[in-house]
Amino acid sequence: LSPGVPTVVTIHDLIPMVLPEYRRDWRVRLYNSLVAAAAPQAKIILTDSEASKKDILARLEVPEAQVRVVYLAPAPHYQPAQTWQQIVDIKKKYNLPEDFVLYLGGYDVRKNVSALLHAYTWVSNTLKDAFPLVLAGQLPQEDSALFPDPLRIARELNIEQYIVTPGWIAEEDLPLLYAAATVFVYPSRYEGFGLPVPEAMACGTPVITTDAASIPELAGPAAFQLDPSDTKHIAAPILRLCTEEESNDEMIERGFNQVEKFSWQKTARETLQAYREAMAK
Repeated sequence: LSPGVPTVVTIHDLIPMVLPEYRRDWRVRLYNSLVAAAAPQAKIILTDSEASKKDILARLEVPEAQVRVVYLAPAPHYQPAQTWQQIVDIKKKYNLPEDFVLYLGGYDVRKNVSALLHAYTWVSNTLKDAFPLVLAGQLPQEDSALFPDPLRIARELNIEQYIVTPGWIAEEDLPLLYAAATVFVYPSRYEGFGLPVPEAMACGTPVITTDAASIPELAGPAAFQLDPSDTKHIAAPILRLCTEEESNDEMIERGFNQVEKFSWQKTARETLQAYREAMAK
């Protein structure tokens, strides 16, 4: 709150300030107050995207020149599978179907998994059980407004038979999980950066996502970007990429080109430059 040395602060996003459902707890409100008080004291504020920078300028009393965007990147081990046997093995390890659509990225309400499930009523009506939806990762322990249970929603929509839940995925297995999927869908309605989007692209998997917050900066022309609330239109590119090999191949190539724009070497250089500038002020 009152640093005695030049300070650089990284603010990844302002989710509790932007989304009302995330600031109901008094501890979150206290944290928001501390962030709002501390940020103006920094010489430089680093953030992950132009969308987050816009939120910071709108909600914190800091000049624009103080805020600098430094993009993140997928880790180097996010790459396509080297052999077909690796794909076979990862499917066997997690009991995955031969072909599937993948979601990975958490289950709090802003991730918008409920919209994906509603979209899957259209998908399953057309493809039946040819391309089940794999919901990877730890599901919510309790069904709540902040963490709605996707299996409860699937039951209500009568699509539970098309949902596969392999549970927690080991970090070292994530690249092969992406690579094994026919399509990766990321329906989030707010992200400070959204690492799963470039991760999937780096692994050679076509991406369907939304036009919300920072995601267009990451996805560029390499993913289908849709209104996060338009479930019918979310379903359309899923159907297309699952049934049109040419479209699938085109989006994979676009993804490889897009992800080349992001690297941790670039992130490190730009972060180091910010610290050097802060020390010189």
